[in-house]
Amino acid sequence: MSETANMSVYKKLQLARVLLQNTKLTKSGRNKFAGYDYFELGDFVPAIQSICEDVGLCGAISYTDQIATLTIYNTELGDKLEFTCPMSRAELKGCHEVQNLGAVLTYLRRYLWTTAFELVEHDALDATTGSVEVKPKPKVEAKVEAKEEAKIKGKEGDWQMIANEPPEGDPKDWLSVVGKTAEIALGLATSQEDVMNIFKKNKTLFESVKRVDPEFFAAVLRFDHFVQIRSAGDLARLSRRTGVKIAALEDLVAALRKEFEQGRAQGMVGLKSALAYARPIYYPLPAVAEARQAFERIRAQPAPPPEEAARPLQNYMMHEVCRLAAQYRLPFQIHTGLQTGFGRREITDSRPTHLVSLIRAYPDVPFVLFHGGYPYGHELGTIAKNFPNAYIDMCWLHIIAPEAARASLAEWLDAVPANKIMAFGGDYTYAEGAYAHAELARENVARVLAGKVAAGDLSEDEALELARKILRTNAIQLFHLPLP
Repeated sequence: MSETANMSVYKKLQLARVLLQNTKLTKSGRNKFAGYDYFELGDFVPAIQSICEDVGLCGAISYTDQIATLTIYNTELGDKLEFTCPMSRAELKGCHEVQNLGAVLTYLRRYLWTTAFELVEHDALDATTGSVEVKPKPKVEAKVEAKEEAKIKGKEGDWQMIANEPPEGDPKDWLSVVGKTAEIALGLATSQEDVMNIFKKNKTLFESVKRVDPEFFAAVLRFDHFVQIRSAGDLARLSRRTGVKIAALEDLVAALRKEFEQGRAQGMVGLKSALAYARPIYYPLPAVAEARQAFERIRAQPAPPPEEAARPLQNYMMHEVCRLAAQYRLPFQIHTGLQTGFGRREITDSRPTHLVSLIRAYPDVPFVLFHGGYPYGHELGTIAKNFPNAYIDMCWLHIIAPEAARASLAEWLDAVPANKIMAFGGDYTYAEGAYAHAELARENVARVLAGKVAAGDLSEDEALELARKILRTNAIQLFHLPLP
């Protein structure tokens, strides 16, 4: 029998308090607004749990609409002791409802544990929310002022999230706050529609996460806004965006280079273009004089000129983008084939063969042609076979038409070097969609390779090696990703 077997819950709790006081704890939290350090849950909960295990106690927290309760159970005699705190609300300016809920629950958990174990602690929310007093009353106004331009805001309405801009330097704490907030929101979602709305309404915020989180994301940036120029307003927006006064064609090129270099500084590993939604993807190289004439016409007229009149400038700028990609040997992803929506462009405007002149002109640029070129898979396979710098990416294709994806992959594995095929790309802005797409892609790849093994074209080992290449290592090598 243990020494604590016959102790009451009161005696055990007092013993646990003494043991905790003799444990060296470090306050890792820092309230920058009020200037003090504080215990985060991770600073003391592991120590408390270990001590409770040793003395025969167990703590459990529960919530009602009115009260938060920490119940300390005596695991040997069955008696218990309760600590309670009235439920509160924090309405932090610039925070979504679920962020406020998460902040309150974190605070109440910390408050209950520190009360039960007599830990000395400041009575404030943690540093991620600012200096906010929480009192046991239905509503609390938080007096936290912030400049509007320093915020990233989701769309107005339910599930809107609002966060500070990512900090310069190490964004780990910022990413943690955004991640925990998203977890709370998803935990409160009750339908697929809720999940979709969380990501749709806060797309700007999640795009910022991609930009600053190198552990899970590598930046592939678009420069279409430097290509698809139609009006003087477009030039003015680019000038404000880059800080470059754009009064001549050379200024526009300088603004492009400035933003490109900023992308490289952020760790950009590639480029992407989705201009198939806006124009034909055929980009003949115009004379500089033609491009300059188109620039001057656009700059001088308040209304956009006819689409064809802007083409020389647009084509010239696409070649400027390709020159930068070639200078740094960065892969260039380009949308080909089917477009989402209803008849936004003629499907023939996005045939992969329109890109042959670009592919030929810039042999140092690996051109990654998206979506399997559907429905022009034969053309895409021919291009990838004939040009060393042309690659196939099957992103979206497994969802568009699974049968076509399998047929195309079977053909490409016969005709195209296997290191030039990427059999999966998520093509989603949220994890659930990418995961489901990955399941479809794996099934399709498995069925195609199993068919080739059954036909005697491949051994099982060869099929497994091909699967690793087209589902993983080809992309790692092409984009120079820091992965094994």
